[in-house]
Amino acid sequence: MTNESDGKLIKSLEAMVSKGVNLQGIDLSNTVLRGVNLAGARLCNANLTGADLSHAQVQGADLSGAIIINTNFTGANLNGTLLPSNATCVISNE
Repeated sequence: MTNESDGKLIKSLEAMVSKGVNLQGIDLSNTVLRGVNLAGARLCNANLTGADLSHAQVQGADLSGAIIINTNFTGANLNGTLLPSNATCVISNE
């Protein structure tokens, strides 16, 4: 369950993505982003280490160069997402 500050962060991120803000290099390590809509986001070189993006909408996002270590993408929509070749993450269809 997310707390109030998690909800505010998710709404802020979704607003930035919808406005086309470039989130390149953002540090979202160990952040709970369950169900966030990051479709089409530009997250090149972002730090997503330990982040929880379960059930997130990440389709068409550019994560090239992102640090994806122990990142949870369980149930996330990753269609057309550019992932770095060295990503170590949890991906399942739960």
